Amino acid sequence: MARQVVLLHAVAQGLLDGVAEERISALEGPLGRALESSEPGLCERIEAGEALSADDRDRLDAAIRRFLEQENPAASAEPSG
Repeated sequence: MARQVVLLHAVAQGLLDGVAEERISALEGPLGRALESSEPGLCERIEAGEALSADDRDRLDAAIRRFLEQENPAASAEPSG
């Protein structure tokens, strides 16, 4: 369940706006595994149905962004101008 919640959170926060729509569902497994590894406490609280604090949500957003940067480094690069 935590993986689905994390994916929905990422969509709701606009963190996946740069990801092709057809790819979003495919990210659930890899994103979930990455967060279970990097933020196990957050995943446990989500599984338990606990409310996340603002700090928790900030950590979750940061972990999702790190995952996306690792998945597609070019997407996070500054445009050259």
